[in-house]
Amino acid sequence: MSASGGRREMALQFPALAGSAALVDGECFCLNINRAARAMNRRFDDAFRPLGIGSGQFSVMMLLCDDHALSIGQLASRVGCDRTTVTALLKPLLRRGLVEMSVDRRDSRRKCVVLREEGADLLRQALPLWQQLTASIGDAASLEGGGLVAALRSLSSGRHGT
Repeated sequence: MSASGGRREMALQFPALAGSAALVDGECFCLNINRAARAMNRRFDDAFRPLGIGSGQFSVMMLLCDDHALSIGQLASRVGCDRTTVTALLKPLLRRGLVEMSVDRRDSRRKCVVLREEGADLLRQALPLWQQLTASIGDAASLEGGGLVAALRSLSSGRHGT
């Protein structure tokens, strides 16, 4: 049975759902934001590949260049992911000596991550790539004034109704 034949059978089996998949595909914020996020990650991963980092690692290192030391939990919160994901992002950066992890002086139960000079050097190479790709994406989407970024920040803050 073909996939389209299966969809027709399902539509007949669940008439109340007929057309719902197309509606969700076209109008669902969650689905389309997830698709866009994956596409953006791929584009930035491709741009950073010559430097040996991915988009998530770039984001983590950029956060560390302003804040001198962040815990794994703080990084996870700032990146918008869980601690396990941050730990996975950090492993190759630690191996390459781009970041360093140490015990927090104020709380020995916490580990803090700092950007090393080698990491800052890599960011100096990565930042123009990021700027160029960000500008081209904005131009391609005809975005003015950061409206999309502001909307996404507002949505990710969780201040909107459920």
